[in-house]
Amino acid sequence: MTREQVAVFEQLLNDKDFKGKKELKHLLWINTTKPKFKNGECFKVTDPGHKIFGYPVINFGAKIVRSFSWRDTDEWHYELQMVCDCEGKQVVSKVYKSERELDMAMRCSNNTNVLGAAKSKYSESLDA
Repeated sequence: MTREQVAVFEQLLNDKDFKGKKELKHLLWINTTKPKFKNGECFKVTDPGHKIFGYPVINFGAKIVRSFSWRDTDEWHYELQMVCDCEGKQVVSKVYKSERELDMAMRCSNNTNVLGAAKSKYSESLDA
């Protein structure tokens, strides 16, 4: 945003009769703050409530495919994609992490995860 545009936003925020200040503050934040991480970067992520072929997602390689922000928080969030290969069957799955969580995550070289034999008796019917 240009300085003039930011000045207009600040003028509106200082107007006592202006409604929607919270949304305007978020709009100003989203247009002046860039995400820390870029699409294509890979991280080891954990989401133990999420299982693929019976394996809990613990330290799986995942690649950022999209960044976004919730309207009520001033923090970037990321959609990450994992490719999981289990006995020749390949599944693409997604996980969502905040910038704070990725700050603590280890980087990795790719998002491909090779799993052992399926741990679930229902693995034949799993599509992730």
